[in-house]
Amino acid sequence: TASFPELFAPGDIAQVILAGLPQSRTQLREMAALAGLSGKGASVVLAYNQEDVERARVRLDERFPPRNRLADLFRLLREVPRDALVWPGETLGRILGPAGWSPLATEAALDTLAEAGVVQREAVEGRWRIDLAPGQERRGLAASTRFAEGARERAALEALIPWAFGPASAILRALASPVARGWRP
Repeated sequence: TASFPELFAPGDIAQVILAGLPQSRTQLREMAALAGLSGKGASVVLAYNQEDVERARVRLDERFPPRNRLADLFRLLREVPRDALVWPGETLGRILGPAGWSPLATEAALDTLAEAGVVQREAVEGRWRIDLAPGQERRGLAASTRFAEGARERAALEALIPWAFGPASAILRALASPVARGWRP
């Protein structure tokens, strides 16, 4: 079977430039496979560096805040007056922004905390009224599918890094060989 990019890419791509750390080995293989679909010579340029690793980690933390950031947010929420616990909300935004909480990270963290039973949310006029759920049974972060997904994404990134910055011969072997048993995306 062909991947999505192979189905829609022109067959005469002679050079692929991967600008930025790939999300997985599979993504690298798929993008590199675009070069040379015509059967002629082609080249693949890997244009990423250690700064891309930090950017990838920051993006992950935005989408899936780690345990320590979730704890920080919860501590901040406990100090906010109950009537200001509204998201998105001007008061809460003014408190969370200086503490390094972007709207995206705040939304992701609130989703995670709600799944874990740490907070409750009620939709009110297009916003969430947040209750810190006193007395409610907390299931813990393990109950949050979002938190688990973030842990898997972090593990995959950390596994990719040594390979992506390892010997070029290992990357070339992976690109030139068929997918074999034991291949990890």
